Amino acid sequence: MTSVSVVVPVFNPGQFIRPCVDSLTSQTMSTDDYEVIFVDDGSTDETPAYLDSLAQQHHYIRVIHQENSGWPGKPRNVGIQAARGEYVFFCDNDDWLGLEALQRMYDYAKQNDADVLIGKMAGINRAVPQNLFRKSRPSTTVSSAPLMDSLTPHKMFRRAFLNDRSIRFPEGRRRLEDHFFVVSAYLQTTKISVYSDYTCYYHIRRSDSSNAAFTAMDWPAYFANLAEVLDVVGRFTTPGESRDALYRRWLQNEMVSRLIGRRFTKLDDAEAERLFLAAHDVASAYFGEGVVLKLSAASRGVARALIRGDLGAVRRLAAEEAQWQLDETLMQVGWVGASLQVSGVVAFRHTGSPHLEPAASELFAGLTEDEYAAGVSKATLTLDLTERRTGQRWAITPTLDRFGLVLAFIADLDPSRLAAGGVLPDGIWDLYAESSFLGLRRRRRLTLKKERLPAGPLVRSEAGAASGGSPVAAYLTKDNYGLSLDVGLTYHQDLVGKGPLIAATDRTPTATKLARVRDKVVRRAVRSVRQSR
Repeated sequence: MTSVSVVVPVFNPGQFIRPCVDSLTSQTMSTDDYEVIFVDDGSTDETPAYLDSLAQQHHYIRVIHQENSGWPGKPRNVGIQAARGEYVFFCDNDDWLGLEALQRMYDYAKQNDADVLIGKMAGINRAVPQNLFRKSRPSTTVSSAPLMDSLTPHKMFRRAFLNDRSIRFPEGRRRLEDHFFVVSAYLQTTKISVYSDYTCYYHIRRSDSSNAAFTAMDWPAYFANLAEVLDVVGRFTTPGESRDALYRRWLQNEMVSRLIGRRFTKLDDAEAERLFLAAHDVASAYFGEGVVLKLSAASRGVARALIRGDLGAVRRLAAEEAQWQLDETLMQVGWVGASLQVSGVVAFRHTGSPHLEPAASELFAGLTEDEYAAGVSKATLTLDLTERRTGQRWAITPTLDRFGLVLAFIADLDPSRLAAGGVLPDGIWDLYAESSFLGLRRRRRLTLKKERLPAGPLVRSEAGAASGGSPVAAYLTKDNYGLSLDVGLTYHQDLVGKGPLIAATDRTPTATKLARVRDKVVRRAVRSVRQSR
């Protein structure tokens, strides 16, 4: 039996299918162990002939031509029916896989006897789950991991499991057909694995913005399809806390997140009202206070206003949420041994009313001062390096000092250990900070203030090459002094063969100096907070 069948629904992709094909024909898995099934959904461009030529060149590629069905559901179902693999993986025609993806995912699925295997994803100009992939999970369920963060179908499913449970995609032109399919699978098995040690799948937002998910939205139809997904949850769960916890995903992600902050305030009045009314019809029918209480503090007011149909309150809350911003400052950067050591400060700030208290906030109106203070004390900060071309992301946990909503950090970036304990792949990696409190979340590129620029514009470490990786240059971008790593010296070939370059001696960081500089900046930030009260 073939190990994996990759099903690719195709409709008029043009040039955008080439990276997908290249990734599928370059897999490290033996071509005797996998097959690729392209289901051409009535393409009218040159794609049918191109696919047929691929099938003639590669014995493991098959092509099925059919009349246009209008959406990916039917092509995917046709692919499942035609598949011969033990597992089925769904890939979109404008995305691509990591070269080791099929072998790694299959091995992990077999090792853990998984019915569903979710491989680590990266997004290029589009969001993908991050928290789910903080670690690999040999065996998990919807109650023990944030699986509901990932409802796209780009996963590996045991084919016998899909057939035994009659799990298929809804067909026809409709939204959220992937949610319907994936939720049906999640709720009918306890054998789910998450593989996070390698970036397996790359979601792409096309440069012409013509992915199906980004076309114009018919809001009443969209939320009617969402209600069908909620009915799937209702079919496999009983009323109570567990169902409320699952419903939370759609109330937060598909409703509240569209109605809050700049995303909502930028809509024209007519579009905002159409969105609100369509969402209200479903929210008021399915969600009660139990679901609302599963949301973060910053989302509950919007959810309650949505359920009761108060568009005015939603507008006010969206405007207040939009006024929260994250300020960031890199204080020191430099190589210390094998690691690039960075320190800095991030701080949440309300631009309309600095250091807003809960009593003056409609967004946090349901919180007592003690609850608000507790939320502030639990503010989180993570750093990550994101590859500029592919969207790969690897998280970094910094050491923190807390001063209310001012968070000071120090972190060591070792290029030989950042990618799940392994070497960071070649590419340009930008450093970001992501912070949250009480459900407010902001992500910013970390930059160095102009007055703190080191004497040399570029620093370099040979540590990567010494541990089996490529040489690494850390540099500041010319536009905003953002910190980046050039792994493999893609843009800095002039450094090849030269000795290590570091900043001037008086700028070379040590742990003691970093701590001293950090404390100075934090004292200044805290003093500013107190003076503004």
